[in-house]
Amino acid sequence: MLLKRNIKQKTSIYIFYFLSIIAIAYGLMYLFKNDIMSYHYAFLRMDKTQINDFNPHTIKLMLALMKVSGACFVSVGVTAFIITAKPFKKGERWALWCLISLFSLSLIPMFFVTLNIANNIHSGGIKPPWQLTLAMIILLIIAILFSLNKKNK
Repeated sequence: MLLKRNIKQKTSIYIFYFLSIIAIAYGLMYLFKNDIMSYHYAFLRMDKTQINDFNPHTIKLMLALMKVSGACFVSVGVTAFIITAKPFKKGERWALWCLISLFSLSLIPMFFVTLNIANNIHSGGIKPPWQLTLAMIILLIIAILFSLNKKNK
């Protein structure tokens, strides 16, 4: 049975799909990257040669952590996409709480970590995209507010 949705409910569905796709894309980027990000080098204030001279296992460890983070974000994105596509679109209330949990438990810590890293990179250095994370949090809040409709059960 299709639910009659207002514009806010439809918008929240599209926002959750968008957030899911961004999470998957971000995760895939981290999962398949063969080198640490340029902002990692800027944060460490070392280039690849300096890091390898210091300890050749450092980059291997950072890449492994990036791949774990990437896999987690792909998982969050795929799970959120499936929840949005089926139960959330059907108006299942628990689905909203799952989406809130998935995104807030990943985006909020990510925001503070990337902001901290950005604040500790010297001026002119390449910084992590903390603004993207903040934009995703704002979109999440909008989707939540648009989803909170007392007529939904």
